[in-house]
Amino acid sequence: MPENQDHPIFKKYQKRRNNNKLSSNLHNPTPASLRDECQIVYQEKGKPKDDVMLRTFFGAINPNEDYTNKIAGFDVDKFKPLVNFLKGTSKSTNSINVDLLKWLMGEENEEFLPPPDPQVTSSSWYKRIFQSLRANVAITVVLLALLLLARLGLYIWEENVLSVKLPSDNEKCMYWTGYHYQPIMCNEAKPGFIVIPLNENKLKRMQKIPYWVKVTKRDVGKLWRAKTVDGVEHFTDSGMHPVDTSKRLLPLSSYMVAKYQTEKNLITDMLYWTYYIAIFSLTLILVFQLKKGKLKIAK
Repeated sequence: MPENQDHPIFKKYQKRRNNNKLSSNLHNPTPASLRDECQIVYQEKGKPKDDVMLRTFFGAINPNEDYTNKIAGFDVDKFKPLVNFLKGTSKSTNSINVDLLKWLMGEENEEFLPPPDPQVTSSSWYKRIFQSLRANVAITVVLLALLLLARLGLYIWEENVLSVKLPSDNEKCMYWTGYHYQPIMCNEAKPGFIVIPLNENKLKRMQKIPYWVKVTKRDVGKLWRAKTVDGVEHFTDSGMHPVDTSKRLLPLSSYMVAKYQTEKNLITDMLYWTYYIAIFSLTLILVFQLKKGKLKIAK
């Protein structure tokens, strides 16, 4: 279950941090510093072997082992969600990370009551919005038009930016636009872009997958990837990275999809569903309003 920053342990963390009562590893947390802090706290607690929190976060160990080596070799990327939560970059995290924070702060035996849920009344915000839409045809039409125009704008953008243009007889060079190669005359100036000799095969095949497009396990064997400062980028052909030509593109694997794309794909699905549900709901409301108007005129 996700926990937000109203959780009492987070408030206690903030209070201790403001009063300089945290270790340096917790005061300015990074994935590596949290792992170091886990090693220190584990030693201080006498190297317990049957701690439920340790087994849940770090995994099980053999009966003749303790968690010393398990923590030391643990992937620091697994601490990033808690770091983002503590720094306020993300507004929620799962209960496992909250339990780890309690353990690091020595609060694992404390009981924290969850923050009370806001009272749900008949005049809740979504009902007020729905009632306003039902009462006002103009607002419904404007919102529906904006949603449709947004989709049309995205389609036009994709056609203009993502479409690959075939070269003319005079275009013997090409440059990388950010999503694909574009043919150009070799003597044509293109400030800020690297112009290279035309390769029609690369021109037709090499494209970068836009961030909002889902990458799934069905794309394994069809896409290549590269990790950059902006995140993981995916391409439709192999070879060297179009911008960082010292970096070779690697084949997409199921592991990389599970590690980097699962959360993004879930967010993408939610956004798509929200968009189409909004379109469907506004259309129904508009039809209801129009029918209601006709009935009043008939009377």
